Amino acid sequence: MYNVNVRHRCFYKYKGWTFFLLVLLFFLHACASTKAPSGFSSGDQKNSLPLMEKTSIEEIHSIVVAPFYGDDTGWQAITAEVIASSARVSVVSVDKMDSKVRDISAFMPEDRLDLLGGLGKSLQADAVLQGVILNKEQSHELILQLISSKDSRILWWQAVDIRFRAGSSPSASDQKTVLLKMLDPLIFHMGTKEKPVLPAATAQEPGKEGNPAADSLRQKEPLPNDEQENPPTKPKTDKKPKKTPKPTPPEEDFNPM
Repeated sequence: MYNVNVRHRCFYKYKGWTFFLLVLLFFLHACASTKAPSGFSSGDQKNSLPLMEKTSIEEIHSIVVAPFYGDDTGWQAITAEVIASSARVSVVSVDKMDSKVRDISAFMPEDRLDLLGGLGKSLQADAVLQGVILNKEQSHELILQLISSKDSRILWWQAVDIRFRAGSSPSASDQKTVLLKMLDPLIFHMGTKEKPVLPAATAQEPGKEGNPAADSLRQKEPLPNDEQENPPTKPKTDKKPKKTPKPTPPEEDFNPM
């Protein structure tokens, strides 16, 4: 009788632990599925020296975040949000930019530099951030480039491989985590220095320096009759030099003796 009761107790005891373990595993699986439904992951950053020109980046105080190439999950908006978190840099609003970027999607990434540089100039921004998403067989590559509005040069670039399950898309929090890691060194340097102020050009009257054609016209314009002045006449002078009289020799005493 004693052995039977002990066996029953052990059976119920192990049965309870098994049920508890099953519930725990189900709960952990549910948490994991909620946290990363797309199986999102990112690799190491590829460019170990992303800053091309540190001084130029330190003088950037306004930036345009252009539409990303190959973007269908809102990378552009999240990138603009991350950069706008810096108090030293202002981001041009998307509404103001949309009317000027209708044709960007038709250009390949390597053909966009001059176009994006001109876009930054037209919006009076110091630089433009371009994003490119390249689809590969088992992963995707995210490339970010900072382009100078002054001369369309690349001032900074970084790239990273990202992975998520086929048929799914990364969450906004996953995207923000990757972008914060990529953009943190760039945001750290942007806007730390004021741009040098060029001296204002001195106003010149038309027809003076820098306009030879106007100078020649001014020289040929006749003066009104009442403003014409006769050239001053010089007094006539005797051009023949005066002869200096020769000194007379002193008289000598003549003695006929």
